[in-house]
Amino acid sequence: MNWEWMNLVTDYLNPDALTECRNRIMQMSIWMQGILVGIVFLLAGCALLELLCGLQMQKYARSVTGFAVGFAVCFVILQGYTDIDEVRLLLYALAAGAVCGILNAFLERVFQFAVGFLFGTAFATWLVPEILKKDLTENPGRILRLVIAIAAGALFALLAKKLRFLLAALLGGTILGLLTESFVSYAQIPYLPEMRELSEGMYRNILPLALAGIGILIQLPQLVSRIRTERELRIPPGSADDNYFTVHDGAGQPEESGQEKTEENPTQAELNIAEAEAVLVEKARELALAASRSAEDIRLRERYEDVEQGLYSPEAAAERLGISEETFLEGMRQGGFRIPGEETPEEKA
Repeated sequence: MNWEWMNLVTDYLNPDALTECRNRIMQMSIWMQGILVGIVFLLAGCALLELLCGLQMQKYARSVTGFAVGFAVCFVILQGYTDIDEVRLLLYALAAGAVCGILNAFLERVFQFAVGFLFGTAFATWLVPEILKKDLTENPGRILRLVIAIAAGALFALLAKKLRFLLAALLGGTILGLLTESFVSYAQIPYLPEMRELSEGMYRNILPLALAGIGILIQLPQLVSRIRTERELRIPPGSADDNYFTVHDGAGQPEESGQEKTEENPTQAELNIAEAEAVLVEKARELALAASRSAEDIRLRERYEDVEQGLYSPEAAAERLGISEETFLEGMRQGGFRIPGEETPEEKA
């Protein structure tokens, strides 16, 4: 089995390789350079969105992010590993970007598995020889690296819904960190090379993690606000794109998670949202009806007081209210108002 494909991630997705890729792009045709500059800006913008508000991104935004990531990864690897012409290189990268965009929009777990596999491969490339003391050129080390990469991909796929903000911050921070390191090298930053505590290798590892940490801190309040909103609306888990609670049945036994339910019944989320909207509409109708009744009572009391003071007759008041005179007089008696010309029970006594 050819294990060289496992090295593609670490060989071409690092700051040095990206800097060399940037130099190669400068030698390509003008039209190709224009397309790639646009892709770089698109990728940076998508990474920033993932970092700051990945929890709120909907299908369209996720599809654009998937396209940018898939295009960039495919292009960088192919331009360094093969010698194909510019047109074929562009077509392959566009195809990879389109596939990744569709996966991230409609099959997010599959896309997150691929992202986790890349992270796991890079992590295992350092972990296996440094910590586990296995040679990556021999089968035990190769198989172990593959197992770790698959496990990381599976973990990302499992957390794709419940901890999307965490994965989004990690993806956005890594992309922005790599772009920063490829355009602004360690030696170009003032005073940084003079710090003995922070070597170039530490800088390269710490920068993406620091950016990811900032993204997590920014998105945590968004997560808390979203949970509170779902609790206030009493929307069961699975009604939105994420699930944070477990629903219990009447016997006290936990049911399946909301995500599993939505996978079995794709329309469950829409039904839950529709139920919540129906509850809100019904509450609004009740409040409007109560306000209308209150306004009507105030109007009646004003007419009762006017008649009691002799400003106009009960007949005129009933005509203004659109009711019969008998109904109006009965309402005055029940409300305790005195009808002019009519003796009260106390006066009769």
